[in-house]
Amino acid sequence: MKHVCLEIYGGCLEQHSFKGRLLLGTESQVDAYGVYPVEFPAMPHLPHRYRQWRDAYHGYAKNTRLGASGNQITNIGTQQPTLLKEVRQNYTDLVTTLGTWLHNTRISYLCEEQINEQTSLSKEQTSFFGLGNFILPPPMNEIHRISVQTDFVELWHYPWHDWTPIRQHSNLDVVFSPMVYQSLKSSTAHHEGVRILAIFGANGDLDLKGDLEALRALPNVELHCLRSPQLSELYSLWCQPWDILFFAGHSQGNGIIINNEEEPLQIYRLYETLKTAVKQGLQLAIFNSCDSIPLGQFLIQLGLPHAIVMREAVPNIAAELFLKYFLQNFHGGADLYAAVAQARSQLRELSRCDDHLPGTSALPLICRHPQARCPHWHHLRRSEAPAVTVGVSGGDRSSPRVSKFPAFLYWCRWQLELAQLLPHAQDPSRWVTAIPGGCSPQRPQQNYQDAFANVAHWVCGLERTIGGFSPQAELAFFFPALEAEARQLLPRISSQQLLPYLESLVVEQRGLPRVRAAFLIAQQYPNVSHLSTAFQVLEDTLRQDTKPQVREELLAECQQFLKELDAKLVRSVWDSTTGERLQQFLQRLLHYPQQSNRLKLAIASVLITAKGRWAVEASNVALEIFRNSSYLEDVILASRCLHQAGVRQWEVVGRLERYLGLATVQSHQIALAGALGMVSPNHPQAIDTLELIIEQQAYDLETLMAAVRALHRISPEHPLVLATLRSLLVKAQETQDILGFYYGLAALDELQQPLTPYISTTVIPWVCQKIAVFKAQEEPYLMAPYTVLWYCSRHIPYQEFANLWQ
Repeated sequence: MKHVCLEIYGGCLEQHSFKGRLLLGTESQVDAYGVYPVEFPAMPHLPHRYRQWRDAYHGYAKNTRLGASGNQITNIGTQQPTLLKEVRQNYTDLVTTLGTWLHNTRISYLCEEQINEQTSLSKEQTSFFGLGNFILPPPMNEIHRISVQTDFVELWHYPWHDWTPIRQHSNLDVVFSPMVYQSLKSSTAHHEGVRILAIFGANGDLDLKGDLEALRALPNVELHCLRSPQLSELYSLWCQPWDILFFAGHSQGNGIIINNEEEPLQIYRLYETLKTAVKQGLQLAIFNSCDSIPLGQFLIQLGLPHAIVMREAVPNIAAELFLKYFLQNFHGGADLYAAVAQARSQLRELSRCDDHLPGTSALPLICRHPQARCPHWHHLRRSEAPAVTVGVSGGDRSSPRVSKFPAFLYWCRWQLELAQLLPHAQDPSRWVTAIPGGCSPQRPQQNYQDAFANVAHWVCGLERTIGGFSPQAELAFFFPALEAEARQLLPRISSQQLLPYLESLVVEQRGLPRVRAAFLIAQQYPNVSHLSTAFQVLEDTLRQDTKPQVREELLAECQQFLKELDAKLVRSVWDSTTGERLQQFLQRLLHYPQQSNRLKLAIASVLITAKGRWAVEASNVALEIFRNSSYLEDVILASRCLHQAGVRQWEVVGRLERYLGLATVQSHQIALAGALGMVSPNHPQAIDTLELIIEQQAYDLETLMAAVRALHRISPEHPLVLATLRSLLVKAQETQDILGFYYGLAALDELQQPLTPYISTTVIPWVCQKIAVFKAQEEPYLMAPYTVLWYCSRHIPYQEFANLWQ
């Protein structure tokens, strides 16, 4: 069965074309048949058509499951023929415009490797296929599956399923995945029946009996229902494992209404609760409620395999019928994607929902974790869980991947070493940044400038956005170690070599890549001019990109940048002529509507160094968050700001002490102890708490490592830190505990301690064995052994490494 994966990188649909990649392969190897560059044309009419239909649709739809319940009279819509005709015409125009845009995509008939080998070919010679060529018509015995991976949220709302090449196949579905996500979780729990936790929110004017009847009709299911629950009743997500989480009721965006006494509950306020449910084996979430794409995205980013959501406001009767059809199909033997696709067709043809409200049948949408495979109903029982890891290979497909990986590993290491050397001679031929097939273990003659380009790709995180090397299967697993080492390398690189390359990105790129490059310049080559340019680029981009998702990403980059900003540079800026303008810009960001507390506190931390009226205002913002926020992380960040400002020190220390005394969750204790030790150095309560957690060693590895890192931050010379890490490494090597070995090496590397005593040729065989076991058992922990191999590449010669790997 062929699988089409379309990666779409951010852009402005109305004004500019933007790029992506099409990966053609199977479900287990998504690029088995090739990776093809894609160029999407600008389409100024498509967003306009979408807004026209949405406005008419919302004006006509009644009795929906939208969060703001009002004006809800009939089941589908008011009987106004003129208005219905307008909705139908707008929807037809939207589908036609979307189809034109998709047909006009330019997909190269050459894969990435062939293009690298034939760089002389022009665009006209290499790009002439549209997306429909990869979908229509498939062989009779072959069904395509289409996965769209993008953070361009507006694309999630478009009716892809009504595009002719897709709609004519009843079992074909389009699923959507985010670009940023946590690793897929897995559980070892086993049980015979499927366990469903169904939450029925405050129904108000909605009749949710149909949803309940559809769930009760499932045989051999353990169903637990919560009706208009209080928050405390959601403890079920902590104490028991569930296979399906179902919600019916009112929702809108990030908020759901679970009872009549509470305000709409923002999904992010259940972060730890939902993360725990996913970790315990939650496989599928169904939000049979309006405008629920953000809810599904949030859970997918936590590591949930699949979620089913609604694109827009959904009429109550349509939501009931969809659930009924979907559950019958899914339980009856269809896989998840086919079950949803068939339910759409049944809504359209058996219930005639589109006759009453055009576009209704295209509302259900599957959100998919990029590493997940499509399950059947019987897979929801943990003992029959489907394979969870999807691979991406690269380079020369004719040779076994196992023989190429050591060469690729050492090639990456050589790129880092090359970036630190002064070139003795320039290679006149341009070295392609992707590793060629059959890469020689010897150091090749490479272009010095391209080595810098590779480092910039790794550090900026732009390898997909602006090109760079082709993806390797192992890259995703040891990329964090590679990126960390590249970050350490950058300050040692001559600015005359790397700076022109980064400046070219600021000039040539748009949106998030441009902001990242500008921030990187200000971080690695700090001066007043670079800092001023970085904020100017951010301000310009915020004006241009008004989409909420793009704005959130830009502000998240700003938060990270401010968090890592050098204090000496900030103080020099306030004394320069640009200081007042930067202060005013940060002050506007500080009070931007719906701003996150984390960004506010990052801005406040910078403004506090100004020692003027902006510093006073920033301190007041931090104090307000410190006193009023119920989030532990907000309290901790605010306490650091107030400590930096020298404001209300006794109140900060007192509250942290009180919270630490009341905390019972180990992660909370570690966070509070770390904060208390920072604002009050050598605080005995903080150190005692961390020592106790470390010495007991009764918790999981992540908790232990968090405690060790916190103790090192507040007491760098504490002997327990290194003693714990060394003991962990020795024990892990004896028992061949790959996770413990990985955590120990990573922590020692962070502390710049030597790794040589723990790495030898005896490590590689059992690490390779762990990789084989993890793959066979479909465990999502492959980053650990691959990162250990990255560390080994520092100390073991290539030939020995390659022999042991084979």
